[in-house]
Amino acid sequence: METLNILGYGGIAILALLLVIYEWKDGCIGLRKPPNIGYEYYTADNSRVKICKAFGTLYKIYVFGNCPVETQNDRFGSYFTLRASSASEAEYLVDDIYQHGGGV
Repeated sequence: METLNILGYGGIAILALLLVIYEWKDGCIGLRKPPNIGYEYYTADNSRVKICKAFGTLYKIYVFGNCPVETQNDRFGSYFTLRASSASEAEYLVDDIYQHGGGV
């Protein structure tokens, strides 16, 4: 009976170890910087943002400093989302947001 209890704890330990390994491999443990995907972009008023493709046509725009629209937070920082068909369209929309104070 003791062997079954040990196997249960061993399984939990292995799952926890795998979680730590995968988080470490992604470089996400304790970091507060955006993931190493996407690219930095400077808007027309020299504000720095990082454009990351999230899924399909959804882009996450991580902001550094003040932002004219409402942002959300995750473990990488503050961001807002956009729907755009390409990265160049996302750049255009970001420029438009920063130039017109949030109104697209």
